[in-house]
Amino acid sequence: MGEDSMETTFEALPLPAEASGNKKQQARPVNLAAYSQTLLREALLNGRVEHALNQILTLIGRLRQILDYAEAGTHTAAKIAVTTKEQLARELGLPPGGQTTTPPLALNASSIGLFWNLLQTEEFQKLTASLLVQILKSGAGKDCTD
Repeated sequence: MGEDSMETTFEALPLPAEASGNKKQQARPVNLAAYSQTLLREALLNGRVEHALNQILTLIGRLRQILDYAEAGTHTAAKIAVTTKEQLARELGLPPGGQTTTPPLALNASSIGLFWNLLQTEEFQKLTASLLVQILKSGAGKDCTD
């Protein structure tokens, strides 16, 4: 494994159009950026990206349900812990210590919240889509090989 291993080229990667019908596949070096661009463009146009994102949204919905149950369970466990502490303190004859629970961890998420709100605006989504279209169009007529 000397310097020769550093000069590896990717060969014989089928282009999406070639993969579907062209049996004359030639081994040739591939420009990975153009190849990726072609794959992304086709995935957007044939709906695979939208389908994958919809599946992710479904998964997020399920995760939200699980987190809701986890939150309810955590609140219940916290109440049980407080009740147990108070009862144990009474039975051991300890003076009530008052409220000793720690406040929830406060994260300063204003920057993340601001960015999240920006992502959800229609203008930002249109700008991002326009940029993607320009990137994908720039490689539309180009061959993925150099």
